[in-house]
Amino acid sequence: MPSPLTVARPVLAKKDQSPAADGELLPKAEEPVTVKVGPVLQNGKALAPADLKAFVCCAVRIKAAGAAEEVWDKKANAWAAGSAVTAENRETTGLSHKPDQAAAPWQGQLTLMGAKGKFDPATDGYPRYAVRASFTTAKGVVGESALSPAVQLPTPGDDKLAGIKIHPDPETAKRLELYVRPTPASAYAGSVIIDQEAGTVQVTCTGGATVTLKSDNSLLLQAGGASVLLAGGNITLTPAAGGRVKINGAWEHPEP
Repeated sequence: MPSPLTVARPVLAKKDQSPAADGELLPKAEEPVTVKVGPVLQNGKALAPADLKAFVCCAVRIKAAGAAEEVWDKKANAWAAGSAVTAENRETTGLSHKPDQAAAPWQGQLTLMGAKGKFDPATDGYPRYAVRASFTTAKGVVGESALSPAVQLPTPGDDKLAGIKIHPDPETAKRLELYVRPTPASAYAGSVIIDQEAGTVQVTCTGGATVTLKSDNSLLLQAGGASVLLAGGNITLTPAAGGRVKINGAWEHPEP
C-alpha cells in the first residue's frame, strides 16, 4: 500500500505578505491573498511536481460559529456541504511550485470576491473563508491539509474613514448605518443606525454612549451604565450599579 502524504496547513498571506490570523478581517476583499503550503512529504521525502498529477487548493466557507464546512459547487453554482460535492464539481485554484521558497514551495493566488452569495462581507464575525490544499500523486494517493486560518471579508468601504453601509443591500434594505472613525477598519468614533425592522434610530459616540429613538415615541439615553427613559409621558432615571440620582438646584413637584 502506498504511503500517505503529509500536507502542511496552508497560510494565507496578505498583500504585505504577513500571515492572516484566524478570524482576522482582511483590509480589502479585492486584494488577492497568497496561499502558501509547506513541502508535501511522502516517506519523509519532499515531492516535486513530477511526482504529482494534481496540486490545488479549495476555498471553504464557515457560515456561522460551529457550522459545518462548505465548498463551492461550480455545477450547482452554490455553497454545499463538503461531503456532498464531488471532486470534479469543486471549484479549485491551482498551485505552483517554487523550489527557491523552501519553507513554502507551493503557492497560489486567490481572490475572495465574486457574485453576491459567493464571497460575502462578514456580519458579527461570519461568514469566514479558509482554504484547504489537496495533492494527488501519479499513483493516485491523495493528501489533504488541515484548514487554513479562516478570515473575514470587509464590507466595501471599510478602508474609508467615513461612509454608509446598507444591510443587506439597497434593494432589500433593512438597516442603514452612517459612520465616522479615526483610522481605516477601526472602531467607530460615532455612528447613526436606522433599523427598519426594530423601528429605531440609534446615535452612538466614542465611549459607547447612545441615544435611541423608537417608533413608539420613546427615547432612551444610555451612558456609563446609567439611563434615562422617556416613554408614555413618564421619565425613568436609572443610575449605574452603585450610583445615585443627583439633582442640582431646586426640586419642585405638584401637591398630591
